[in-house]
Amino acid sequence: MNEKEGTDFPEDFQSFYNRELLPVLNELESERKNIKSTLLYPTIGLGTLGLGLIAILPNLGIQTLIMGAITGAGLFTWFKTKASREFRMDFKNRVIRGIVSHIDHKREKEMRYSGYGRIDRNEFVNCG
Repeated sequence: MNEKEGTDFPEDFQSFYNRELLPVLNELESERKNIKSTLLYPTIGLGTLGLGLIAILPNLGIQTLIMGAITGAGLFTWFKTKASREFRMDFKNRVIRGIVSHIDHKREKEMRYSGYGRIDRNEFVNCG
Protein backbone atom coordinates (compact mmCIF):
# COMPACT_ATOMS: atom_id res chain seq x y z
CA MET A 1 0.00 0.00 0.00
CA ASN A 2 1.20 3.41 -0.89
CA GLU A 3 1.20 5.25 2.45
CA LYS A 4 1.45 8.64 0.84
CA GLU A 5 -1.70 8.24 -1.23
CA GLY A 6 -3.56 5.73 0.97
CA THR A 7 -4.25 3.39 -1.97
CA ASP A 8 -3.06 0.07 -3.30
CA PHE A 9 -2.12 1.67 -6.62
CA PRO A 10 1.43 2.64 -7.51
CA GLU A 11 2.03 6.36 -7.29
CA ASP A 12 2.32 6.66 -11.06
CA PHE A 13 -1.19 5.25 -11.49
CA GLN A 14 -2.52 7.73 -8.95
CA SER A 15 -0.92 10.53 -10.94
CA PHE A 16 -2.36 9.11 -14.15
CA TYR A 17 -5.79 8.87 -12.52
CA ASN A 18 -5.70 12.46 -11.26
CA ARG A 19 -4.32 13.85 -14.51
CA GLU A 20 -6.16 11.79 -17.14
CA LEU A 21 -9.09 9.86 -15.71
CA LEU A 22 -10.59 12.15 -13.10
CA PRO A 23 -11.49 14.94 -15.58
CA VAL A 24 -13.07 12.36 -17.91
CA LEU A 25 -14.98 10.74 -15.04
CA ASN A 26 -16.28 14.13 -13.91
CA GLU A 27 -17.42 14.89 -17.45
CA LEU A 28 -19.09 11.48 -17.78
CA GLU A 29 -20.83 11.91 -14.42
CA SER A 30 -22.26 15.20 -15.63
CA GLU A 31 -23.41 13.49 -18.82
CA ARG A 32 -24.97 10.62 -16.81
CA LYS A 33 -26.95 13.08 -14.70
CA ASN A 34 -28.06 14.89 -17.84
CA ILE A 35 -29.29 11.62 -19.38
CA LYS A 36 -31.12 10.77 -16.16
CA SER A 37 -32.89 14.13 -16.05
CA THR A 38 -33.68 13.93 -19.78
CA LEU A 39 -35.42 10.59 -19.20
CA LEU A 40 -37.37 12.01 -16.28
CA TYR A 41 -39.48 14.35 -18.45
CA PRO A 42 -40.80 11.69 -20.85
CA THR A 43 -41.62 9.46 -17.87
CA ILE A 44 -43.61 12.20 -16.15
CA GLY A 45 -45.23 13.17 -19.45
CA LEU A 46 -46.30 9.63 -20.31
CA GLY A 47 -47.60 9.04 -16.79
CA THR A 48 -49.55 12.30 -16.78
CA LEU A 49 -50.96 11.59 -20.22
CA GLY A 50 -52.04 8.12 -19.15
CA LEU A 51 -53.72 9.35 -15.96
CA GLY A 52 -55.34 12.19 -17.88
CA LEU A 53 -56.79 9.82 -20.45
CA ILE A 54 -58.16 7.58 -17.71
CA ALA A 55 -59.78 10.57 -15.97
CA ILE A 56 -61.15 12.21 -19.14
CA LEU A 57 -62.23 9.09 -20.96
CA PRO A 58 -63.54 6.68 -18.29
CA ASN A 59 -65.24 4.55 -20.94
CA LEU A 60 -61.96 3.35 -22.43
CA GLY A 61 -61.80 -0.39 -22.52
CA ILE A 62 -59.19 -2.28 -20.54
CA GLN A 63 -57.56 -3.36 -23.81
CA THR A 64 -57.01 0.27 -24.80
CA LEU A 65 -55.46 1.05 -21.43
CA ILE A 66 -53.18 -1.99 -21.61
CA MET A 67 -52.08 -1.12 -25.15
CA GLY A 68 -51.36 2.45 -24.06
CA ALA A 69 -49.31 1.23 -21.09
CA ILE A 70 -47.36 -1.18 -23.29
CA THR A 71 -46.70 1.55 -25.87
CA GLY A 72 -45.56 3.99 -23.18
CA ALA A 73 -43.29 1.39 -21.56
CA GLY A 74 -41.87 0.49 -24.97
CA LEU A 75 -41.07 4.10 -25.82
CA PHE A 76 -39.45 4.69 -22.45
CA THR A 77 -37.38 1.50 -22.76
CA TRP A 78 -36.25 2.46 -26.27
CA PHE A 79 -35.11 5.94 -25.15
CA LYS A 80 -33.38 4.56 -22.06
CA THR A 81 -31.64 1.74 -23.92
CA LYS A 82 -30.35 4.07 -26.64
CA ALA A 83 -28.99 6.59 -24.11
CA SER A 84 -27.47 3.86 -21.91
CA ARG A 85 -25.78 2.10 -24.83
CA GLU A 86 -24.15 5.31 -26.06
CA PHE A 87 -23.05 6.24 -22.53
CA ARG A 88 -21.52 2.78 -21.87
CA MET A 89 -19.56 2.87 -25.13
CA ASP A 90 -18.30 6.36 -24.35
CA PHE A 91 -17.25 5.21 -20.87
CA LYS A 92 -15.46 2.14 -22.22
CA ASN A 93 -13.66 4.06 -24.94
CA ARG A 94 -12.55 6.92 -22.73
CA VAL A 95 -11.95 5.32 -19.32
CA ILE A 96 -11.30 1.60 -19.76
CA ARG A 97 -9.23 2.10 -22.91
CA GLY A 98 -7.16 4.72 -21.05
CA ILE A 99 -6.51 2.35 -18.15
CA VAL A 100 -5.51 -0.47 -20.50
CA SER A 101 -3.17 1.86 -22.40
CA HIS A 102 -1.58 3.02 -19.15
CA ILE A 103 -1.01 -0.56 -17.98
CA ASP A 104 0.28 -1.61 -21.41
CA HIS A 105 2.69 1.34 -21.50
CA LYS A 106 4.11 0.47 -18.07
CA ARG A 107 4.48 -3.26 -18.74
CA GLU A 108 5.49 -2.96 -22.39
CA LYS A 109 3.15 -5.75 -23.42
CA GLU A 110 0.94 -5.68 -26.44
CA MET A 111 -2.54 -5.37 -25.03
CA ARG A 112 -5.58 -4.70 -27.17
CA TYR A 113 -8.91 -3.48 -25.86
CA SER A 114 -12.27 -4.02 -27.49
CA GLY A 115 -15.33 -2.36 -26.00
CA TYR A 116 -17.48 -5.11 -27.49
CA GLY A 117 -15.65 -8.09 -26.06
CA ARG A 118 -15.28 -9.44 -22.58
CA ILE A 119 -12.82 -11.42 -20.56
CA ASP A 120 -13.58 -14.29 -18.22
CA ARG A 121 -13.24 -13.34 -14.53
CA ASN A 122 -10.74 -16.17 -13.83
CA GLU A 123 -8.60 -15.16 -16.80
CA PHE A 124 -8.63 -11.55 -15.58
CA VAL A 125 -7.61 -12.53 -12.02
CA ASN A 126 -4.98 -15.04 -13.15
CA CYS A 127 -3.27 -12.70 -15.62
CA GLY A 128 -1.94 -10.51 -12.78
